[in-house]
Amino acid sequence: MAVVYLPQEPMKRDSKTGQWIQAFDLKPAEKFGELKVLLPHGSLPIDTKPLVSSLKISLENFTSEDYLLAIGNPTAMVIAGIIASDKTDGDLKMLYWDNKIKDYMSVTFSI
Repeated sequence: MAVVYLPQEPMKRDSKTGQWIQAFDLKPAEKFGELKVLLPHGSLPIDTKPLVSSLKISLENFTSEDYLLAIGNPTAMVIAGIIASDKTDGDLKMLYWDNKIKDYMSVTFSI
């Protein structure tokens, strides 16, 4: 089964409780595979070496069957995309939310 990698956990603060909660309903993405969060919610470090190292480890089993979900910090998305496409000789499948159909769409890139 494919894995859907989320570059960063999408969280938001609940206006009533002040608690951090899931920002989006990710259930529709599960039809593409098991969801795996790469980085926790929060600011990314200024020193990017540990960030890149962590993403490389987390994506070590990424295959051409897997997906990268376009969600989270843009920097995390870009770095994860570079690492993932390196694992698949430039082929990368990504998911993005389409507001018109209210579902995730898959797009494949050959870089």
